[in-house]
Formats: sequence, C-alpha cells, structure tokens
Amino acid sequence: MARDTPPSTAAPVSCNSYQLWQANYGYQGGSSVIFNSQLWTAKQWTYNNNPESSAAEWTQIGCCTEPITNKADCTSIPGWNQSTAYTKGVKVIYNGRLWISTQSTQSNHPGDTSGTWQYLGDCKATS
Repeated sequence: MARDTPPSTAAPVSCNSYQLWQANYGYQGGSSVIFNSQLWTAKQWTYNNNPESSAAEWTQIGCCTEPITNKADCTSIPGWNQSTAYTKGVKVIYNGRLWISTQSTQSNHPGDTSGTWQYLGDCKATS
C-alpha cells in the first residue's frame, strides 16, 4: 500500500537531479529514483517493481526536501533515430525525455524492456 506522505523517521535529503520512478522500466543496481516523495536506490537490477512494494530490491535513502528541480538540459542533444547505431554513453532525446545508452544498441528504443537505455529525466522547456 502506497503512503501519501513520507515516514517522519527518514532523514531529509535533496532529490535534485533524481527522476521519478517509472513503471515498465528496468533499473540497474545503484540507480536512484524518487517514489512518493522519497529517494530510493536499487539494490540489484529490477523491472517494474516500485520501491514500496518491493522492499527487497530497494533501499530507502530519505525524504525529499522541496522543491525538487530535476529537469534535464537537453540543449544540443539529438533525437533518437531507429536506423542509427549508438555506442555506450550516447545521449538522445525520445518523447521529450533525455536518455543515455548503457551499451551499444540499434533499433531498441529508449524506454523499452531491453535495458539498453537509462532515463536521465524530462527535458527542460526551451524558450
């Protein structure tokens, strides 16, 4: 059962630069996410298991202090292209979000179940 507010015993932490947990996404061990205003770190690779319902796979770090400013600067980052071969560490924009390749890939789109892309955040609005 999800909590509406973080537990009062968790230490306050800055969650700036961390992104919200996403359903249908794989996280590598050591990846940190925000879930219900709390910062969590994956203990191991996990797919589609939210931190509160899968405590064996996540460690709670603390309660996020507000405000959270975690929009990514996507200036000069190219859009993802299915016909392009990407090497590990290349950043792309896909559906308004910034992604980085975790290994060489071609045709696997960011956010699919292959685990070849890591979500880095929603892009800041440009003026």
